[in-house]
Amino acid sequence: MPRTTCDFSSTEPMCKTLDNAGVPTDGQWRSLVLYLRDLSEHDHRPENQKKQFQQLLLKLIKDKDYSAQRLKTVSHETEQIISAPCLHNLKNAINETAKLLGEFQQLIAQRRGDIQTLETTTISRVESGLEPQLLLGELRTAFHSIISVMDEDIEHLQTLSHRDSLTGLHNRRSLDKHLTKELVRVEREEIPLAIIFLDIDHFKKFNDDFGHRIGDQALATVASIINQSLVTLQCQDGFDSFVSRYGGEEFAIVLTGGDETKGMKCAEFIRQQLENYNFIIRNQNGKISKKNICITASFGVAQLQLDWPKPHSGTLLDAADQAMYQAKKSGRNQVYAHSQSA
Repeated sequence: MPRTTCDFSSTEPMCKTLDNAGVPTDGQWRSLVLYLRDLSEHDHRPENQKKQFQQLLLKLIKDKDYSAQRLKTVSHETEQIISAPCLHNLKNAINETAKLLGEFQQLIAQRRGDIQTLETTTISRVESGLEPQLLLGELRTAFHSIISVMDEDIEHLQTLSHRDSLTGLHNRRSLDKHLTKELVRVEREEIPLAIIFLDIDHFKKFNDDFGHRIGDQALATVASIINQSLVTLQCQDGFDSFVSRYGGEEFAIVLTGGDETKGMKCAEFIRQQLENYNFIIRNQNGKISKKNICITASFGVAQLQLDWPKPHSGTLLDAADQAMYQAKKSGRNQVYAHSQSA
């Protein structure tokens, strides 16, 4: 019997597609399937997340299990995929906060000892019957010394809050702050701005093969190569750069005054420097245990378009991430522009 109505779909062909796939006419299932389809196609979502939605939807259609329990399971998996990036960022923020708290506690313990020493010294000087002027001079010097050290502590904590302890690069918090400032500058001065995302290829396998300690050394080496490359390129192409460790084995480079062409050139130069670098592993005695290890990375480049939806920072980061994903999908160790993958 031909269908006379088509619920949860704007077109009859879509409804027939759902029928052919065996999706029940039940409103909950049809809504969920169409929701998964929309999530897998939304441009503002990272490519890896869209791929997860696609895989979940394809598995659902293939299994043809439309039971009440499966409905709960798929709904739960969908929520997990949606929340995963936020949970990842939250975990990173908690880890950074824990590191800062540890540093802060150490500084408090040190300063508590300094103040106790000052207290003991003060009492001792007062009891010694020292001339008032000399006594005040010594105490003033001691107080100024502690205040100076505490000012250094504050500066140290501020640096820690904006730097990645492993690589010495800016962290995600610092990147967000920098982008906000540079977007204002870009609109005011009418200059281009591009961002490069790079992700070390097969880094999980690298850690599995050589261990996390060597993996940390590799991250620090990659950070150093990026910095050295940018020093060379900035002199040639006249842009301002800002490098951050975005998270895990991902790095972000902001080029203020750089367009997509300069971004592609910059990314390709760094890619070649990484590919040509022979990473060496030494044992605890300093002897070379492995050499000629090649580390590669996949790059995504995006140039800011002022007609993009706001906030521009989020859209720009997503665009670079999509381009990077395309580079990985196309074989890794490549550079892709967002305009290529859009």
